[in-house]
Amino acid sequence: MWTGLDYIISLRIVEKLRNVGAVSIDNAVTPEGAKLNLQEIEWSGYLAGGFLATIRKTKKWTILYLARHQF
Repeated sequence: MWTGLDYIISLRIVEKLRNVGAVSIDNAVTPEGAKLNLQEIEWSGYLAGGFLATIRKTKKWTILYLARHQF
């Protein structure tokens, strides 16, 4: 269940990933490449799990991209 803080941070991360074009695994970027701040990097691990997650990570857990249903 979403609370206010995790929803806001999720929106910030999604916006930054869209801005750098990380909309597929082929275009995935590092957190630094998406210009995420430390708080967003920490939350990305929490937000990038599950079947319906908006944010996905590669197997190395260092590359972020948006799930297909988010762009």
